[in-house]
Amino acid sequence: MIYLGSNIKNVKPGQLRDAVNEVLEEGGDMMSTIFQEVLEEGKEIGVKEGKEIGVKDGAESKAREMAKMLKENGVDIDLIAKSSGLSKEEIEKL
Repeated sequence: MIYLGSNIKNVKPGQLRDAVNEVLEEGGDMMSTIFQEVLEEGKEIGVKEGKEIGVKDGAESKAREMAKMLKENGVDIDLIAKSSGLSKEEIEKL
């Protein structure tokens, strides 16, 4: 388990599952609790990262929406780019 944990980037999910199952057979409840804690921590990290991605995607979508509206109303593309954070190329494609 220590080896797998220290080389996690090179470990396939099946290998980790097999190793955990082997340890659980020998280590019982303690390993089960530790494994459950690791799973919960992984879920929390996943939720946090998902929220961050959602917020970022939402902000980018809103910036494109605003830029499109400004462009349709004849606002200068340079000003739209400065205001929205989008590139001129992105704005011209809108």
